[in-house]
Amino acid sequence: MARTFFIINELTALLRPVIARAEVGAMATPAPWRPPEWDGPALTSMKVTESKTDDNGTPIQSTKLYVFDAVMRAHHTRRLTITQHPIQTTADSPVSSIRDHAYPEPAQVTLEIEMSDVMASYDPTSWQGNSSKSVNAYQVLVGLQKNRTLLTLTTRLETYSNMAIEQITAIDSAETIYGLRAAVTFTEVYLALATAVKSSINYSLGPAESARKQTTDATPLGTVQATAVPTSLQASRTTSLTSTIPGAGKWSSIGLAMTKAGSLVSLAEGL
Repeated sequence: MARTFFIINELTALLRPVIARAEVGAMATPAPWRPPEWDGPALTSMKVTESKTDDNGTPIQSTKLYVFDAVMRAHHTRRLTITQHPIQTTADSPVSSIRDHAYPEPAQVTLEIEMSDVMASYDPTSWQGNSSKSVNAYQVLVGLQKNRTLLTLTTRLETYSNMAIEQITAIDSAETIYGLRAAVTFTEVYLALATAVKSSINYSLGPAESARKQTTDATPLGTVQATAVPTSLQASRTTSLTSTIPGAGKWSSIGLAMTKAGSLVSLAEGL
């Protein structure tokens, strides 16, 4: 029994350096840690759809998913611009009339994200191409921003389409030497489809004429003709004035229009 115990002690002493080196090597190069939550769908992600062509020129669309290691905060901003002028309302629709005087602005989302070089990636095909995952994540974000790439942003509250990276703010310090800490701002882009309409007007023929003649001497009822004013109507419009000027008599505007002889003309000559 003593002999067996002695042999075990000798073997332990001989193998102790080998075991120690194995333990140090295992601690120096551990396997990347993968959170257990990544076995299901990601809560926050970026989906980028790229269009490429194969060797035959056939267009091919490929979708790539980017998931951040951690999202510390997500700021969602939705703003409605409302006119400051009074709005005319009606009794039938007092509320719906505001729709022509208010419009929504593009949605905006700011994510405060963190990336770690000691963690595995959610998707093994993403965040690759550089010496570390954190540096590659920053370069991927900058590339999407430079290329004006539209992407789909999925968050816990809402899924946004046609989002572009507007701003990237990265903080690099001693605490992030093996990681990335950044704030990424996404802004929605409104897309519209313009339709061209071909005109049927031939401008080489000169100015087009109106279908209805623009004449002033005719109407749909007939030709306009001048009619003399009846004598009875002229008499009803006669105005008599009494003047205190010596030699002045009664006169009217009709009389002035018909003749130059009369007391008024004599009065004017006398003056």
